[in-house]
Amino acid sequence: MAYSFRHSDKCVEAGLKRIAGSQIDKALDEFDNRGRAEAVHQVRKRCKKLRGLLRLVRPHFPDYKEENAAFRDAARLLSPIRDRAAMIEAFNRIAVRFEDKIDTHALAPIREQLGAARRDPDDDETERLERFRAAMVEARERAEGWSLDRDGPKTFEGGVEKTYARAVDAMAEAHDKRTGDALHEWRKRVKYHWYHARLLKRGRKDLLDEEADAAGDLSDILGDHHDIVVFEVEIESGALKAEGPDGELFRGLLKTRRATLEEKAFAKGALVCSEKPKNLAKRWAGYWRTSD
Repeated sequence: MAYSFRHSDKCVEAGLKRIAGSQIDKALDEFDNRGRAEAVHQVRKRCKKLRGLLRLVRPHFPDYKEENAAFRDAARLLSPIRDRAAMIEAFNRIAVRFEDKIDTHALAPIREQLGAARRDPDDDETERLERFRAAMVEARERAEGWSLDRDGPKTFEGGVEKTYARAVDAMAEAHDKRTGDALHEWRKRVKYHWYHARLLKRGRKDLLDEEADAAGDLSDILGDHHDIVVFEVEIESGALKAEGPDGELFRGLLKTRRATLEEKAFAKGALVCSEKPKNLAKRWAGYWRTSD
């Protein structure tokens, strides 16, 4: 339960520093001891989890703005490296999904284009990696001195409410616009809500595990949707070639799959994003109080 507050934390501030230190230490270990592609994927996830942690205590963390920006900018250093690998991983998942509808050999030209892009890394890749590691080392040192201006359930109640309210609003906007960007924004908000449920599960593990699982499932559906959208954008822009009858079939399958995922997302979202933000925040704070 490293990414969660514990009963043994003497206060919220102590838990904040323990969780942050753990995530940064794991990021540095992964960075130093895993293969480049896997390491980049994992450490960017750590940055997102750290930003979720900071959002939880945002109203009472004076250094929130600067620290949130620091982890955001560190992760962005690795975005070009991760994007190439992510496209291939997404393509492989899509190919498996469509294997009974299209000859996977017909998709080989698309796979080859993605592989070629990955084999042609940016000239400054090594510099980006070095800058990322230095940024995480500096963040580890700063985290030891973080402080909050209050303790107890009120420390995170406002952060829970604001994050969840943004997820609810983002769902409404995604439902109205039905664009890839709108659904991707919704996913980002849902993911932070998912992190908060995981961080606070000590309050009522049975209930918050259930809520975390639902938010995690919704995030996964929206993530699959984003993969589809990225491929469609790449094809429409001409950056990725999907030509001939097989390419046309592939594009049609992408469109059908995107529509299916949207339907699943809004059905799941109707459950995850149905509560009034203030009520959810008070309910979670109540779990925390009764668990002490």
